[in-house]
Amino acid sequence: MVGKYTEQKLEEVVINQREKAREQSQFTSQHENLTKEQFHRVLIDGRGIMYSFSGNKMVVDGSDDLYAYLKGRSDGAIPAGDLTEMK
Repeated sequence: MVGKYTEQKLEEVVINQREKAREQSQFTSQHENLTKEQFHRVLIDGRGIMYSFSGNKMVVDGSDDLYAYLKGRSDGAIPAGDLTEMK
């Protein structure tokens, strides 16, 4: 037993963290390939299995903020973790 984890549980935690990191890497590398204009077009028109958000006023009005957040995550300027509300 290692601390509060058994060796099996510790191995499961490590595998889970690696999977999350792999998924995040795939997401950010996909985002890095879109220009701001392309991002907005995909958000409004949809693409592939992603549907259009053109009918969602909150998404449309917040698209610049959403792009800035996703770009910051893909650039590494915004670290992974819990978000806190800006005041």
